Amino acid sequence: MKLIDKSYMLLRCASALAAALALAACSADGDDGVRAGGDAMAYVSVSLSVAQPGGTRSPLGGDDGDGREPGVNHENDIDNVTLLLYRAENGVNAENADDVIIEKAIYFPSLTSTTDGTYTSAPRECKIDISAGYHAIVVANMGDVSSVFQGETLSSVRDHIVEKAWTEAADVSGCTGFAMASAEDATLSPTGNDGDGSEANPYVIRTSIERVAARIDIEPGDGKWNDGASTYTYNILSEDGQSDTGDRFVLTHVMPFNLMNAGSYLLKRVCDGQGGNISYLGEETKDDAGCSTNYVLAYSQALQGSQPASRYLYPYAGSGGYPDYADGQFAARQTTSTDGTDKGGYYILAYTQENTTLDNSKANATGLIFRGTYYTASQWNNGTPGEGAGETKVYTYYIRHSDPLDKYDTAKPMLYGIVRNNIYRVKIDGVSKTDGGEPQLKLTVNVRKWALYTHGGITM
Repeated sequence: MKLIDKSYMLLRCASALAAALALAACSADGDDGVRAGGDAMAYVSVSLSVAQPGGTRSPLGGDDGDGREPGVNHENDIDNVTLLLYRAENGVNAENADDVIIEKAIYFPSLTSTTDGTYTSAPRECKIDISAGYHAIVVANMGDVSSVFQGETLSSVRDHIVEKAWTEAADVSGCTGFAMASAEDATLSPTGNDGDGSEANPYVIRTSIERVAARIDIEPGDGKWNDGASTYTYNILSEDGQSDTGDRFVLTHVMPFNLMNAGSYLLKRVCDGQGGNISYLGEETKDDAGCSTNYVLAYSQALQGSQPASRYLYPYAGSGGYPDYADGQFAARQTTSTDGTDKGGYYILAYTQENTTLDNSKANATGLIFRGTYYTASQWNNGTPGEGAGETKVYTYYIRHSDPLDKYDTAKPMLYGIVRNNIYRVKIDGVSKTDGGEPQLKLTVNVRKWALYTHGGITM
C-alpha cells in the first residue's frame, strides 16, 4: 500500500579525485578510476529515518487513507542495507526484465543510530556512470546479499523469495531483523535533478521501503483482565446491547491459524482477478465505496497445489476442531497498557508473511480462533464461576483486508487477506445474545499501515 505522506531515500553521488579499487560488492571494473563508458569512483553512504504515524481505518480497500503506526520493540532496527542499481526502460516493470542486469549491488554492513531515529552508514566506494541514469531497489536487514543479486537479472530480483522475514524470539515482543524492501520505483539521473553530482551538491533520488512481514494485534476492548488466570472476562449483553444479562464469557486463548510460513516475494505486486497484468510495486486501487478493485498477489498463490502443512503455520481446514498445537502457546495476554483496563490497549499476537487469495476462499485465509468458557448468570455465582460449570465456546474469525461496508461480500477483491507492512488490529467489541439466545462474539478489524522508513542521504 502506498502512503499518504511519502517516505524518502536520498541517493547522492559525488565524484572522487583519486582512483581506487571498486569494492567486492560492486562489479569488477578495474582500477583505472574512470572507464571509457563513463564509470567513476564515488563514495556511497546511507541514512535511514522513520516516518511519522497517522490514523486508523476499518478494512478499507486501496492505498490512500490507511494511516500509519510507528514500529515498537525491535521493529525499527536497521542492521544492514543493500542497494541495487540497474538500467531499464519502465524501471521495475520493464518488459525485458530477463535481459536487464543488476549492475551494482552495494552492501552497507552496519549503521549507527541517533536520538531522532535516523540510521546512517559509513561511506563505501563504487564505480557508477551517472550520465546513463539508474533505477534503484533497496533491501534491508537481509545480510550481505550483494553477491546474491550482483549480475543477476531484474526478473530474478522481482521473483526472489524472502524465506525469513524476521528472526523469531521466545516471546513475540523480542522478534528482530525485520526484512524490508522497496515500496516504489526510483530513478537516479542528472537531468531534472537539483544536484550537480559534486560532493557539496550531490544528485538525489527519493524512494521508500517497507517491511515484508505483517503483524496481528489483539485489542481486548471492555474485557476485564484477570492477572492470576491470564484471562479476560466479558459481560454478556442483551441483543440490543442495553442491559447486562448476568452471563459471562471468559476468554482463555486467541489462536492464529493459516499463518503463511513459506516465504514472500521480495517486491510487492498487484494484479487482476486471474493473477495477470502484474504491476510490481503497484498501488492497490479502490472504488467510490472504498472496496478494493484489484488484488495483491502473494507467494502463497504460487503454492496452492502444495499441502497446507508446507505453506502455513497451524493450518486449519475449518472442520470445527482446534489446530494441532499447544493451547498455552497463545493464551490471552495483558495489553500494553499498565493495568489492562485501557480500552485502547492491545498486545501483539503474531507476525506473519503475506497471504492472499484470488477467490476469497476461507480454506487458505489467515484467521483467528477465540476460545473460552461461557457461564450463565446462575453459574457465574456473583462473580465466581461454579466449580465444573460453564460451556466451552469457540469462535472463528477470518481476517479481512477490504470490507468497508461490512458486507462480507466474497465477490469483492481482497475481502480476506494479509498484505505486507500492515498491522491487523482485531478488537473484541464484546459478546451479546442474538434472537435465538445464542451468544455472539463481535469483532472489528482496524488495518493500520506500519511506518515506512525514510531514506535520507545515500551519498555517492
